[in-house]
Amino acid sequence: MPLSPSSFCTINDFLSGEIDLCSPPEIFIRISQALDDPLKNANDMALIIEQDPSLSARMLKVVNSAFFGFPATVKTIDHAISIIGTKEIRLLVMTTSVVEKFSSLPNSILDMREFWMHSLKTALFAKFLPTIILKNVNSHLFL
Repeated sequence: MPLSPSSFCTINDFLSGEIDLCSPPEIFIRISQALDDPLKNANDMALIIEQDPSLSARMLKVVNSAFFGFPATVKTIDHAISIIGTKEIRLLVMTTSVVEKFSSLPNSILDMREFWMHSLKTALFAKFLPTIILKNVNSHLFL
C-alpha cells in the first residue's frame, strides 16, 4: 500500500519498503565513483561536473565566494575542484541535487523552512551524538 505525502510515516514504514525514496541523481553517482577511484583526478571529475550546468555554476559561485577568499576569480571547474577539495565536492554535488529535487515541491506538501530546520537539527545531532555518548561512557567508567 503506497503512502501519500500527507500520511503519517513511521520508521517501520521506511524499513518495510512501503515508501519509495528517490534515488540519488546520476551526476552524484558518477562523481562518487570518480572520487572513490584512485586513478581519477580533478580533470576527470571536472568532465563529469561540466555536463551539469547548474552544478557547474553553483560550484564556481561557491569557490568564488568570500568563504574561500581566493584572490583571483576561479573560472574553470578543475581549478575549483583543486581549491574546494574532494570531500567537499561530494557534499556540494549532493546538496545541489537535493535542493533541485525539493525546490519544485509545493509548500502544501512540505514546508521548506521546517524541512531545512529539521534537517539541520538532525545533522547537528548526528554530528555531536558520538561525542555525547563517549562523554557519558567515560564518566561512568570513572565513577
